[in-house]
Amino acid sequence: MGGKKQWRGKRKAGKGGEDKKEWKYAKGPGGEAKAGTWSTHEKYNEKYVEYYKGLGIVPEDEVDAFVATLQKQLPITFRINGSGKYAEHVKNRLRKDFLEGLDLSNVKLEGGEEVSPPMPLPWYPNEVAWQMNFSRNQLRKEKVLTELFEFIKAAAEAGTITRQEAVSMIPPLFLDVKPGHAVLDMCAAPGSKTFQILEMLHAGGTSFEPEGYVVANDVDPKRCNLLTHQTKRMCSPALIVTNHDATRFPQLPSAADGEERYFDRVLADVPCSGDGTLRKNADIWAKWHTNMGCQMHKLQLSCALQCARLTKVGGRLVYSTCSLNPVEDEAVVNEMLTLAKGSLELVDAASEVPGLKLVPGLRSWKLMDDEGWIDRYAPESRPMRDNIMPSMFPMPSGPDPSPHPLERCMRFLPHHSDTGGFFVAVLTKVAELPIELHPRKGVLKQMREEQAAAAAAEDQSEDATSVAATATDQPEDATPAVAADADQSNPPAEQAEPVDKPSGPGHHIPSSEHTGVPQNLKAKKGRWNGVDPTYMVKNEELLTSLIDFYGYDVAKFKVNEQLMTRTPDDQQPKRLYFCAKGVTALLTDDTEEKLKIVCAGVKCFERQDKDALVPCNYRLSQEGLQVSLPNLTKQKVILKLSEYAALLEYRVMPIKSDETETAQKVFSPESLASIEQSQQGCCIVLPDISTAEECGVPKAVASTAEDLAIVCWLGKVSLSLMVSKPDCALLLDRIGLDPSKAHAKPNAMQVKRDEASAAGTKRTGTTRSRNDERREKMKAAAAGGEEGGEGDDEVEGEEGGEGEAEGEEAEEDLEADE
Repeated sequence: MGGKKQWRGKRKAGKGGEDKKEWKYAKGPGGEAKAGTWSTHEKYNEKYVEYYKGLGIVPEDEVDAFVATLQKQLPITFRINGSGKYAEHVKNRLRKDFLEGLDLSNVKLEGGEEVSPPMPLPWYPNEVAWQMNFSRNQLRKEKVLTELFEFIKAAAEAGTITRQEAVSMIPPLFLDVKPGHAVLDMCAAPGSKTFQILEMLHAGGTSFEPEGYVVANDVDPKRCNLLTHQTKRMCSPALIVTNHDATRFPQLPSAADGEERYFDRVLADVPCSGDGTLRKNADIWAKWHTNMGCQMHKLQLSCALQCARLTKVGGRLVYSTCSLNPVEDEAVVNEMLTLAKGSLELVDAASEVPGLKLVPGLRSWKLMDDEGWIDRYAPESRPMRDNIMPSMFPMPSGPDPSPHPLERCMRFLPHHSDTGGFFVAVLTKVAELPIELHPRKGVLKQMREEQAAAAAAEDQSEDATSVAATATDQPEDATPAVAADADQSNPPAEQAEPVDKPSGPGHHIPSSEHTGVPQNLKAKKGRWNGVDPTYMVKNEELLTSLIDFYGYDVAKFKVNEQLMTRTPDDQQPKRLYFCAKGVTALLTDDTEEKLKIVCAGVKCFERQDKDALVPCNYRLSQEGLQVSLPNLTKQKVILKLSEYAALLEYRVMPIKSDETETAQKVFSPESLASIEQSQQGCCIVLPDISTAEECGVPKAVASTAEDLAIVCWLGKVSLSLMVSKPDCALLLDRIGLDPSKAHAKPNAMQVKRDEASAAGTKRTGTTRSRNDERREKMKAAAAGGEEGGEGDDEVEGEEGGEGEAEGEEAEEDLEADE
């Protein structure tokens, strides 16, 4: 191996902020290979500490605690999704099943520090956000924590909880979202904050369909897919996911009555250097330098100004970053307030979320480069990097503090609450922004003035022609002179002076390249490349089949007006999405297709293969059930709670034909009668909560029948479940039943097995579960049967592969937000 280049192989960073390790294969003095060793990134950067110490962000007596906290692993934090009985059920399980009597005396953190039990974050409402100060590896490996780990993994897989860093939960709390608001989450991926906003939008309302809506945007199409995956668990019809550059996000289409649309609330969680995330991104320790914030400032200012343009007068804008650098934080807010000329106000919102530990923003700060500190923008007297701009300083002309009340900004330091670092500023739009901050409006106004002047010039020309017939003594060059003056005073739009030049010395206004103003103002009709257009479903035959089969009252559930698809109306759509009224109106009014829509609404129906015995080719979707169920009057099946649990466990139950005798041993006469009232095809199964005590389940735990509804397929001889395995496990957990002991009556498979055993015959493979097959083949293998051993391997591989895939997906969902 002598003479070869040094080889380096990297291993991914550990979850929760563990050290990132790399394997180094170095050469000896003579070129011979030396044994490789594991080395870790050093969690220290002298320049980083000097920079934040010099700015006064971290007081002198807190520097050691600040650095020590950054060098520790980030605690595990998660948020319980939703509200109501399900959230209460999860909280009760955490307290009673995992926290009471939990002995952590033998579990130690790095350095021998004691482990604290999981606790709710004191500042998050309703105790739905929890924090654990042990690492993800400890959670997985320590025996005392194994059961807790399995519960968290299963809950994340089913969408009951979301892994999210604690400080990442803060910005949505300051939005003050109400059910009727139109909300924009500009840089939304991976979607945890969007999920919070959707919960706020639905909170307090009795209807499944809020009046407002949320537009979640991201510039990366792949991250848009992640965003869609994360937010679909909310099952909200009031969500639109878009794919736009944040600096070019289009103005919303005007309403049908001509009124311009704006957002009531806007969250601008902009891209940043991320130097507040050192605890989970340990490689930033080595990469960090004083220029990182300067590299992001211009982009952040452009994003923030575009968000301000889209905010309604009287609306609220929350600007946030996961950086501690004033160049990315206060400097951006300071420049926004300067350019806004009083149309934006900084809100003192610190008291709106009681219990938060924060540090007020700075009104004075400096920049640093390789030569030292810089307190003013003076390139003529001192060499500066090209990306240093006047807007990065409190006052470009000198070291004076900013005239704006930047102390109302909020900075969250890691050592105060054992979190990452974060910055939040809350602004209110009190008036329209100056015209120079609306390049598109300015140019459009200029174009209108030009058209009016041209029309006036044409009228004047006609008058001049008529006058010339009688007034021949007028100079010949008079009319051209007037025309020339008109041309000079109203140049064409493409020749006009740019409207986005700096309004004064020391201030930067992003050009149209960064503000989302197209060079050609004429809208280009047609769909966006790579994204299919949306269509509102108008196929009368399709809509009639849905209404008749499921018994919808279109006065309450407007499937004939609010269903969206990606397929033209002359074709059979594969999926149908139900959209809230606000989303429907926005999609309908977007005739120029300005919005690049990735998804909208909630999937409510999905096409099923044609069956002559089934009058409707569309089945219900489980994720859209909370939307359609309250308005569904047909295709409902009521089962006893024990029968409902058995269906969740075994997924297929016989009901008719040659299985009638078996069905009677599984279903009660009342349940069979309920089944017979429904037509073949998709149906909804609901448990009879009054039978809860037969299973030993308290009614309070069992919740309501509507909360436990599941989508099934009713065939000629069987009732089949159309719900994923994680959802089944979650539903069983919600009714307080163990899957292995969930049903009071034997399942059809168990009945067949008992009958076959009594008759001394062997059952066919079609009526056996996979577990039965596995047990029999394992017995054969143990007896020395070679064939049985091979069969066992085959079954194990099939089952194990599926379980492994589900486990990997669950672990991906446990990743932190930022």
